[in-house]
Amino acid sequence: MIAFFTGTFDPPTIGHINIIERASNLFDKVVVLMLINPDKKTKYTVNQRLEMLKLLTSDFDNVTFDFSDKYAVDYVKSHGGGVLLRGLRNVNDFAYEADMAKYNVEHGVDTVFMMAADSLKSVSSTAAKENGKNNLLPQKIADFIKTLS
Repeated sequence: MIAFFTGTFDPPTIGHINIIERASNLFDKVVVLMLINPDKKTKYTVNQRLEMLKLLTSDFDNVTFDFSDKYAVDYVKSHGGGVLLRGLRNVNDFAYEADMAKYNVEHGVDTVFMMAADSLKSVSSTAAKENGKNNLLPQKIADFIKTLS
């Protein structure tokens, strides 16, 4: 089965890599799918985030990456099906994601949730950007971001 792990990945964090690593052990294939929302302000360009995803996924044989400006369910269906994979840090994440999962299943795509480890529950791309916390980023990503300065 293929799992599509969606997000903005602005930037990818240690929480994202934890989900990717765990998912790579559970699913035949994992596609890290960067969704592009023109209404969402991002710090890093599409190309910069794609380069970060390339770095992030390079150590996994069964993990690839892609991007789309479509709805996630439409992308999954147009690529042969599978499940959407979402990481959860807390009950607030669950409340939001449960509503999205309902929409997804109504459109023919199931959602699988993976809980963050306790040590990663405060990790977010927003925190990494706002506080400049490189300890929230995989080393490859922190090194790449340094090259952008």
